[in-house]
Amino acid sequence: MRAGKLPGPAIALGATIIAAVGALTFSWGLAAMARPKDLKERVVALEAYAERTQTLLRRRGGNADYPAGAVCPGLSDAQLEPIRQRLGAVASGAQLSLEKVSVTRSQGPSFDPIAAVDVRIEATGAYEPTLLMLDNLSRLTPLIYVDTVDLRPHTDTVTLQLSGRFYCWTSAPR
Repeated sequence: MRAGKLPGPAIALGATIIAAVGALTFSWGLAAMARPKDLKERVVALEAYAERTQTLLRRRGGNADYPAGAVCPGLSDAQLEPIRQRLGAVASGAQLSLEKVSVTRSQGPSFDPIAAVDVRIEATGAYEPTLLMLDNLSRLTPLIYVDTVDLRPHTDTVTLQLSGRFYCWTSAPR
């Protein structure tokens, strides 16, 4: 070995150590630049938002996935009968003459355990009570998604034909 020259492995080791220290210093610098100046305020706001969400969940009835009335025991006619009766009661409560209230399982594709159920309501009555009944239907659970509403005026009454669907969870929560 000549005087004044470093052997090859020592140079490689030194270069590797210098590169590692440089990479660590560079990454620490990038991490410092990436941290927002208002990070603490953002974290406090996020924690407040999470607490507000928890409060709203507790107020609505816990961590249940679905509100009361959205869980169906099944999709047979007998199991859907309470929902049909509830829809009929809403229409009868508005002083309407019911011609038909139909609640049947949809023939479309099934997305177990969530199923679509078709709803059809035909009624006759005064205009204002009919609008009141539609408003009451919008507040009912399970929520009805209306496909068509046909409101035809006659001399002193209107005829309502409503068709839509609602979705219900057919498995009890575990």
